[in-house]
Amino acid sequence: TFRVLCAVIGGYAVAVLFATVISAVFPLSKVDGALLGMMLSFAIWVVFALCAFLIRKPRHVAMVFLVPLAVLPALIGFGGFLGRGGL
Repeated sequence: TFRVLCAVIGGYAVAVLFATVISAVFPLSKVDGALLGMMLSFAIWVVFALCAFLIRKPRHVAMVFLVPLAVLPALIGFGGFLGRGGL
């Protein structure tokens, strides 16, 4: 059940943060940034869902999800600092 929760909830959280980073950091129009971020977020979600079941140790699965969840919000703030968006 831990792997299923990581794949569904953790993969969704990483995908949403990734889409926000794309729209905040890259110099695209708001529409193009949101569209690109959302299209890529589906691929990111699939990759993280596969990682949840391919990695043997549950501790390593947790680290695979926790590291991006810690780094991506900093990148969103960096995009706001650059004046390209942010939250």
